[in-house]
Amino acid sequence: MPLDTLPTKITFRIMNKEERDRISTELAELESQLKTKGYTESDIILARVNHFAKQKLWSDALQTAYSVENPSGELADFIAQFEAHNFCPPEEGN
Repeated sequence: MPLDTLPTKITFRIMNKEERDRISTELAELESQLKTKGYTESDIILARVNHFAKQKLWSDALQTAYSVENPSGELADFIAQFEAHNFCPPEEGN
């Protein structure tokens, strides 16, 4: 997971319809491929989290990660690293 690319500040933006549709299509294709290969629901959730994280859609990645009631393994690690990240470091000179 590309957690090393976590920003120190996050800018909220609203994406346009075309971008939303593209991401929705990519996620549907990814999920279909993984189900065909016999991946577990947990693996599919993790793949969705990775897909969002690679595109730096951190809110979507975290929301998807938190959708699992009892995350384990790599998903639990992602959540722990995300929660431990300092998104609001002190300003220089303060």
